[in-house]
Amino acid sequence: MKSFCFCIQKGGVGKTSLSVTLAVELAKTGATVIVDADSQSNASAWIGPESITRELADVLLKQCSVKEAIVKTAIPNLYLLPSAGIGGGLSDYENGKGINQPNSIKHLLRDIEALGYRYTVIDTNPGWNCLSKAAVHAADEVITPILGDSFASDGLRIFASKLKELREDLDAAAAYRRVIVNAIDRRIPQHAQTLQQVQEGAGRLRVYSVPVEPAFRLAQRRHLAVQDLSGIKAETREVIGRLTADLLTA
Repeated sequence: MKSFCFCIQKGGVGKTSLSVTLAVELAKTGATVIVDADSQSNASAWIGPESITRELADVLLKQCSVKEAIVKTAIPNLYLLPSAGIGGGLSDYENGKGINQPNSIKHLLRDIEALGYRYTVIDTNPGWNCLSKAAVHAADEVITPILGDSFASDGLRIFASKLKELREDLDAAAAYRRVIVNAIDRRIPQHAQTLQQVQEGAGRLRVYSVPVEPAFRLAQRRHLAVQDLSGIKAETREVIGRLTADLLTA
């Protein structure tokens, strides 16, 4: 099983939009689970059922098995390990037992793989808490989304520093090969400049740029995959397809 994690220590950069969209693409080639490791539970609200009986926190606290918590979505071959959001237990886990369980997501991925799933995508919290670190420690590859603003380069440097510290502390962490500059409007000079700066300073990182895409919000409101909307931009569809193909051949 291959596992991918979207993570950076900033909110509002499109982690959930990109996590779900990538998971939909991966599901076209094999059974895929998206793990909603964000206590805001946006991925669960987008593609999950109206109500859930088990959530990620229950699995991490060993109150149920992974199999009992995973639910099938309306999207073919795509499954969800949800979080409950308001009233859910993920925040309590992060501030309690999770602090002393750096291998929690590693063990979770092992159990998901044992169920026969081919891919897992992890959507993390905006921040660098114990669960985000556990996800980056466990996944095969971490992808960082950023926006085309003046703080993008700083955000990447901070993340790279935190990733280095994690590798030193735990002796392992996800491969880091890709960054996505999200919501780019090439008519805005700041966006074009930021994209150029990231591309020039990326070193071995491969840079993908996703345009401003109103279809993401529409897809979330309608509880659909953005790929299923006729209004999605050709550029968005192309870059998501290219990212998926690159991940599958890495």
